[in-house]
Amino acid sequence: MDEVALEKIMLSHRARIRHVEVRLLFLGEVRRAKLTQHFRIQSAVVSLDASTSTDNYLLPFLTSQNLSSSTSEVLAKITRAIQQRVAQRVCYRSISSERTFRKNVPFALLGTPGKMMINGRAFSRSI
Repeated sequence: MDEVALEKIMLSHRARIRHVEVRLLFLGEVRRAKLTQHFRIQSAVVSLDASTSTDNYLLPFLTSQNLSSSTSEVLAKITRAIQQRVAQRVCYRSISSERTFRKNVPFALLGTPGKMMINGRAFSRSI
């Protein structure tokens, strides 16, 4: 196998590992069928990728957009809650009241330059 072909395999392998990392971080799950369909690969390749350590790979969007690790952790918690349809305990503050903690069921994460918003159902009583 020549070096160009080997490099192409290595790039595709890294792309698959990054995709798995993103799904685990932001959705909390990875499914074999989705990977075989998305990358058009055999099930055995997915198994091989799963046995590979991902410690040496960086998520490109985290470094390219300069998100802090705490920001990415918060975003990951919100997106996993959306995907898994579960409630979260959030700090809530209205204009007329002090800070309280409420139960929130997020539906979507919305973003504009410099601002992120959660679209969801916040229950009116404090927890």
